[in-house]
Amino acid sequence: MRKEQINDIFLYPIGFDISRLYNSLIHGIMSEDNYKQNGVDFIKSSYDPVDTDQINLYKYEDFVNDILKKREIDYITNSICLVIELSSLVLPISKENIMYIAIPSCYADTNIKEINYLNFTNMSYEQIKNNCETFLKILEKYGFEKDQDKYDNSYGVLKYSYNLGKDFEEELEDARNYLNEDIGYDVRDTFRKILNKKNDITLLDLVNYLNEKTLNLPIVPLEDIPLMKIKIK
Repeated sequence: MRKEQINDIFLYPIGFDISRLYNSLIHGIMSEDNYKQNGVDFIKSSYDPVDTDQINLYKYEDFVNDILKKREIDYITNSICLVIELSSLVLPISKENIMYIAIPSCYADTNIKEINYLNFTNMSYEQIKNNCETFLKILEKYGFEKDQDKYDNSYGVLKYSYNLGKDFEEELEDARNYLNEDIGYDVRDTFRKILNKKNDITLLDLVNYLNEKTLNLPIVPLEDIPLMKIKIK
C-alpha cells in the first residue's frame, strides 16, 4: 500500500438525516434534482441550497482555518459529514469519491433518541409535516410501524403553535422539539429491534450499522480527519 497526499478534500454535511446518509452511500452524493430524477425520497433541510441542482460542499481547509461563515461552521459541527476527494465537481458525485464518514466527537456517544434527525428551522407547517412523513415512510423500511394517532396529535400541536403567530416563538419551538422527540423514540425503538439491544444505542452504533450495510468506510471524528488516503497499488 502507498499513501497519497490529498489536496482537494471537501465536507458534505447532512445534519442527522440518516436517510440522506444511507442514500449517499448507495447512490452517491446527489442534488435535490438528482434525487427526483432517480425516484429517491428527498428530505429538504433549511440548509440546502435554494437552487435544486446544487449541493452544499465546503473545503476542509477552509473549515479548519475558520474561513467559513459562522452559520456554515455551526452546521458542519452539528452534522454527520461525508468527507470527499474531488478533482472536479460533477453531480451526482460518485460514492467512490467518499473517503470517510465524520462524526463530531460530542455526538458520537449520544443516545439516538436524543438526536434531532430533522431540521425544522425557517420551515412552514406543511414543509415540516411533509418532511416528517417522508422520514417515517423511510423508517418503515426498517420495520417501523407508525402510531398515526401520536403523530396526528403532534401535528395538531404544531399547527396550533404556528397559528398563534410570531409572538409565540417559544411555544412553536417547543412543538418542533416534541415532534423531534417522537421521531427520536421511534428511531431508537426501531433500531433496538434490528440490533437486538435492550440498552442504549448511540449515534455511532446507528451510523456503524448503516455503514456496514453499504460502503463500510472508516468512521472518524470530525475534529481528527486524516489528510492521507491509503491506496492499494
